[in-house]
Amino acid sequence: MGTSQQRETIMKNGQSVKQVVEQTVQHYISMAEKQHGRTFNMPTIEYFHKGRKGGHANLTRWMVGFNAGLLEDNLQRYMVRTIPHEVAHLVVYAVHGQEFTRGGKRIIHGDKFKAQMRAFGCETTRCHTMDTSKVRQKKRKTTKHPVKCACGWTASVGKIRANKILRGVEYRHSARCPPITLI
Repeated sequence: MGTSQQRETIMKNGQSVKQVVEQTVQHYISMAEKQHGRTFNMPTIEYFHKGRKGGHANLTRWMVGFNAGLLEDNLQRYMVRTIPHEVAHLVVYAVHGQEFTRGGKRIIHGDKFKAQMRAFGCETTRCHTMDTSKVRQKKRKTTKHPVKCACGWTASVGKIRANKILRGVEYRHSARCPPITLI
């Protein structure tokens, strides 16, 4: 029959998981249309197979993505938490635009997002508690590069900072110390 990533799970009522997800997204889009008195296009739905995050929303592409590995084992939780969470991001963006703090940082889970989640009848929490042990994790290759300061302090930095040091960007251990160097 193949792996869960190669086949589409058929549920007892004959619907596939993807059909249930599509209907659930449409349900929350319809709720938002009634709430805001306007229409919203059905977003594109994509599935990914790596990592621990449950889903994501791409505001400019009007797309929601869901973790296929977590979705199959947690469909009920997805239907009442993750799917409305991602749809809420799209709706808030369409209605209010992107919000920023005074410092220029994007507000992603602010008051308007929480109000939309409450209008959907959902919790406003942003992190899931699903078991992620079965899904493939993204492997990050982390190479640490040792650095030192003239005062004797040593540490390790990642590849990006090490390359910046090599190009002449100055990083200091403290304001009183000279720039750090690669060992």
